[in-house]
Amino acid sequence: MNAKKLLALFAHPDDAELICGGTLLLLLSKGWKVKLVCVTLPDHMNSRQIRKREAEKAAQFLGAKLTFLSFKDGFVLEDGNLHKQIGEQIDEWQPELVFTHTYNNTLEHQDHCVIGRTVSIETRRRPFINCVLLGTATDYFSVTPNVSFDISNFVKKKEELLKIFVSQQDKWYVKESLNFSNLHKQINKSYLVEGKFTENFVLDFFNIPF
Repeated sequence: MNAKKLLALFAHPDDAELICGGTLLLLLSKGWKVKLVCVTLPDHMNSRQIRKREAEKAAQFLGAKLTFLSFKDGFVLEDGNLHKQIGEQIDEWQPELVFTHTYNNTLEHQDHCVIGRTVSIETRRRPFINCVLLGTATDYFSVTPNVSFDISNFVKKKEELLKIFVSQQDKWYVKESLNFSNLHKQINKSYLVEGKFTENFVLDFFNIPF
């Protein structure tokens, strides 16, 4: 039997790891194959190569494939080129499950919203995709998650994973992600899984075969 495949399509290095790193670790442990697609490679203060090396090291830690696209950080446009390249990544990997950004919440980074919307549209055109899940690492309060993964057994490994991104350790959302007891009280809100560490998502698309 062929292994199940998932595709994590996100804007920047560390987005996938922050948003669904624990879930990736969980599913990898169950035999899933994982591919990460990083749509931009930020170059703030000449950090491009640093960010690239960190992403590569994180993918190696996970045991996942990694692809970089060449869009400019902060200037991703929802146009035919973006749709084409994201569609190509989906068709090449043929995933059953896709993770990407939430896109209807105004507090998200603009690239996150553009990429999330584009992925949402492109996945609906592929009958091999069974489920699309949306996540956020920064805007906990304007989304209501309805899908939860228990990552209690992978908390320490997720902490190790996030520490690979040395250049981002001063960012408030990375610090919060490393403080799991605080983070998951915030994220869970009404969707609390008592006594467990969870990563939570919004179901964007679910394909029910007839």
